[in-house]
Amino acid sequence: MFRNVYYSLRGVYVQIRNLPFNKRKQLKNHFVIGFVPFGDHFNDFISPFVDKMMELEKGIIMDVQKNKSIVIASLGDVTAELPQGNDLVGVKRHGAIRGYRTCNVARDSWTSEGLNLSIASRYHHITDSQFEEISMSTTIKQREILATEYGLHLRPLLLDKLKRERQLQSPQDIYHLTAGKVLRFLRITIEALSTEGKSIFIKYWKSFEYPRSWQKLPNLILHLDSFMMSDCLRLAMMMPFILNRFLKPSYFKKSELTLFQQRTGVS
Repeated sequence: MFRNVYYSLRGVYVQIRNLPFNKRKQLKNHFVIGFVPFGDHFNDFISPFVDKMMELEKGIIMDVQKNKSIVIASLGDVTAELPQGNDLVGVKRHGAIRGYRTCNVARDSWTSEGLNLSIASRYHHITDSQFEEISMSTTIKQREILATEYGLHLRPLLLDKLKRERQLQSPQDIYHLTAGKVLRFLRITIEALSTEGKSIFIKYWKSFEYPRSWQKLPNLILHLDSFMMSDCLRLAMMMPFILNRFLKPSYFKKSELTLFQQRTGVS
């Protein structure tokens, strides 16, 4: 679309939720609202859709099978990848101090014992009051400080004009979440290997018996960051078997091996 320059182009789709599941999952029943061009703001793009949905929430008289009927519809679930999903609920992304869309736990406390999630969770009415507090601040600096403290954007998204519960109706993308953790696990494993260990790993990785239907993956050591989510998940399934064929303590970096022994208590 942009000649020889690559830009991100986000697609926005809608499904009719009360279709039977076997119909709803068919590709022809995924209706394209449009594409958000590079550099455009999502609020500007989604504004016409929100206006129409606000009319549907109040009810519209339509001719249904030659009968005048009142049709009422509302927004159901909003699904997106992890960073965009945070944007759609007005929460800062995962690099923020409180960058999690369903709870207020700070980054340094994510693994703390005794967390009470019912108290630490984000709730729609509390988030509303926090957005109101941010908007009532007199200076931009005060608004930014409050937004950082609460882990929220400076203002809610346009979707919040609709009747919805922003946290419950924006479920996590489990596939993306799991693939991200797997990619991190793979990276940690590779970085723990010594130079000799990496060479031996590549040797056994290339000779491993992958299913014929799988596409050939590039060099894992050099191109791990370019792997697609499906590639990461497939490789994670094979990793235990590959490692079992060659792995010895001498193939780890000494510092990593020492750290591993300290953490596990293994001699």
